Amino acid sequence: MVGGLVLFSAFILTSCPRPRVPLVAYEAQQEALQHKEAYERYALHPSGLVPPGILMTPLRAEATRVWGEATPLRPEDQTWNLWPDGGARLFNNRMAHVFRVTLQGEGVIGWIPEETTLELNDPSIRLVASGSPDGLLLDLLYFAKAQEDWILDGDLVARTRAAGPFRAAYLPARGDGVLEGIIGFPMSDNGDPLGVAETHVVAERLTVAVTTAEGIERLVWVFE
Repeated sequence: MVGGLVLFSAFILTSCPRPRVPLVAYEAQQEALQHKEAYERYALHPSGLVPPGILMTPLRAEATRVWGEATPLRPEDQTWNLWPDGGARLFNNRMAHVFRVTLQGEGVIGWIPEETTLELNDPSIRLVASGSPDGLLLDLLYFAKAQEDWILDGDLVARTRAAGPFRAAYLPARGDGVLEGIIGFPMSDNGDPLGVAETHVVAERLTVAVTTAEGIERLVWVFE
C-alpha cells in the first residue's frame, strides 16, 4: 500500500504543470547588468559634485498679476530622495536641478512647463522644466523594467514604488490662488553629451511662466 501511494504521489508531481522559468541568454544578461550598474553609479550614488556657488535661499519675484517665491534645492538632501544605502532614492544632483516654488495670484492660476526654463551661468545652457514628476524618473523606470526583464538582482523596482512622496510634492498644474510644490529640470532626455552636469554653476536664472485669467505672466529669479 505504501509503495502504491509513493507511485501515485510521483505521478501527481510529474503531471502537475510547473511554473515556467524564463530563459535568458547569459551574455545578454551580463551586458544588461553592466548597463544597470553603470546607471546606478552615475545617477543614484552620491554625485560628489561641487555645490553651486549661489545662495540656496528663498527669493521673491513679482509680475503684474502674480508673485512668488523660489528656493534652489539639492536633490540628494531632500527627504523624499533618501535611500537606506546612503545614495539617492530616485536621482542624484547630477541628474536634475530642482526648486521649491510658491506661486500666488488672483483666481485660478497655472504654470506652463514648456515655457518654464532654467539658465545655468549664461543663456547658452538652458534647461526646460518637466511638466510631471515622472519626467525626472524616466531613466529609473527604464532600468527598473530592465532589471525585471533580465532577472537581475537589485532594488530599482522598490525605488520606483517608493517615489510617492516625490510625486506628491511636485507642483500641480493648476490651483485657485496658490500653487506650491517642486519643479524639476532634467539634464537631458538623451543623457548629458555636453557635460552640463559637471559644469560648476555660479549663477542661475529661473523663469516660470504662469497662466492667469488675463493672460500669461512670467516670474524671473536670478540666483548668484
